[in-house]
Amino acid sequence: ERVSNHLNSDSSLNNEAANQREEVTSMEYKGWAPGRSGKYSGQVDSAILPDGKGTFELKNGSTYNGHFKAGTPHGMGHFTWPNGDKYEGNFYQEHGIHGKGKYSFKNGDVYDGDYKNYKKDGKGIFTHGKTKEIYEGEFKNDFRHGNGRSTWPNGNVYEGQFRFNLPSGSGIFTWENGDKFDGNFSWGKKHGHGTLYKADGTVINGEWKSDTLLHSS
Repeated sequence: ERVSNHLNSDSSLNNEAANQREEVTSMEYKGWAPGRSGKYSGQVDSAILPDGKGTFELKNGSTYNGHFKAGTPHGMGHFTWPNGDKYEGNFYQEHGIHGKGKYSFKNGDVYDGDYKNYKKDGKGIFTHGKTKEIYEGEFKNDFRHGNGRSTWPNGNVYEGQFRFNLPSGSGIFTWENGDKFDGNFSWGKKHGHGTLYKADGTVINGEWKSDTLLHSS
């Protein structure tokens, strides 16, 4: 129920400044998109739309706690989904998750970095919950895409270019046994010109295709 009963009165609203916020303890709110109705408590604007700090409990079990602007999440906030996923960071009205933030997945994966329209885009760090691989670098449209560095618990390291989550382009892969490949990759495999430096001192310079050496020079 609303703290200020005069919010129901149009005449009272007209006496308030257009940008003045009021507080509600609980009200039904249809949400900012279909299927996102629920109960809201917090600050509202003169049109009785969430505006300022508040908490929105959706009927689907999700919860948003943070800042609103004209009825939509805007600014810093925390969103929790029924499956256990959590996001804490920046929201930008109709763009949703947008800006810098940290998304923790139920399966243990964690992404901390830039978002654009709900997708990983920009620079960030992704930690794989199961394999413990850590990727730090560029993302585009939710993929590892651009320059980055991946490290694994066993000591393997790849640093170079990525395309759609996989090493593609020029890069250096160093294995935990000391072997190192410096050259071109395609879809995660040695492909094109490159040099393999073996831990025993052997050096193989040549052309590769899908991890297979075609010929050396």
